[in-house]
Amino acid sequence: MNFKTCLAMNDLAGIVLAGGASSRMQSDKALLVYYNKPQYLHVSDLLQSHTKQVLVSCKKQQNLAGNCLYDLEEFDQVGPAAAWLSAFSTLKQGFVIMGIDYPLFDANELQNLMVSRDPNADASVMFNEATGYFEPMLGIYELSFFDHLKAHLNAPNISIQNILRQCTVKQVNPLNPQAIISVDDPEHFKQIKQTIHDN
Repeated sequence: MNFKTCLAMNDLAGIVLAGGASSRMQSDKALLVYYNKPQYLHVSDLLQSHTKQVLVSCKKQQNLAGNCLYDLEEFDQVGPAAAWLSAFSTLKQGFVIMGIDYPLFDANELQNLMVSRDPNADASVMFNEATGYFEPMLGIYELSFFDHLKAHLNAPNISIQNILRQCTVKQVNPLNPQAIISVDDPEHFKQIKQTIHDN
């Protein structure tokens, strides 16, 4: 680990985003196995080596192991953004967040994100050039981003993507565009798992 990486990780917590509905997958994506362990534990291990502490953002009924962070009741009605709001409210600091949907996002990609961090921006987030959109579940969010979130609390639908478009964000490009592919259905899961094992 180089000096720049050490600086990037010193003050950040790691959040494993594992509480999604997984409706298209038809099973809990947090429990899918790509690398000989449930994906949420694999992501936890990746973050452990780059941050000072790791929390798993999930629902109570998932019964996941580790240091779990549940959405606060005050954010029950805000949708997926509740994970960000609950993390900021609980930690009172910036964090790096990784969704369990990206099995090809490896240690090299995480280090790329960490060393690309701009602490003077509101966030540093992976950008998908193919779609022209940010990948909000792969990013570093500074405490200043919390203010932008709170400003949207009365909106009917809080979109992290839209908020990112309205604040100062460091765009981070992946080393390998395949790393930011989200796996959302059983057929894609089988394909990606086979690709991982073939390599």
